[in-house]
Amino acid sequence: ILDTVDWVIPTFDIYKYGLTVLRDRFIGQLSEEEFDIIERVIPEIDRWLKVIPTNRTLLHTDCRADNIMFDYRDASHPAAYLIDWAMVRIGDAMTDVAYFLTSSLSPQDRLACEMDMLALHTQEIAAQDPAYTLEMAEQSYRNNIVSSMYLTLLSATGIPQTPHSDLLLM
Repeated sequence: ILDTVDWVIPTFDIYKYGLTVLRDRFIGQLSEEEFDIIERVIPEIDRWLKVIPTNRTLLHTDCRADNIMFDYRDASHPAAYLIDWAMVRIGDAMTDVAYFLTSSLSPQDRLACEMDMLALHTQEIAAQDPAYTLEMAEQSYRNNIVSSMYLTLLSATGIPQTPHSDLLLM
């Protein structure tokens, strides 16, 4: 059914221009080694974008902490709502998880909780698809970890330069 959804935003190659934008924007704030790392990730992003995942779903694509609103009116059952669905696309469900963990947490916090988060995600997916395993989730997470750099490069090409947007990109 997802193949018939024609309103989903396609993937664009403009993200490659993001490296130039980041160089201009953050020269002196990022080292040449950091820019080299970004450049070396671009071929991985190219490969990642060509993969057609077997467990496709609608993706938020910009799943980070400041796109989540929390409702604590019922303290025993707080709710979370994803907002800003401007970048919806079809892809592997682990893309949003990988982007959230890599863009919303410090590396130390991410490393401390990522396996628990993957296990919780797997449990939720497996409730609908019992064949989905933690090993599958871990492989999918590794495959989709480049989503964070993809979104950073893509965002760099379109968001205006403000202190907040610079902080998000950094």
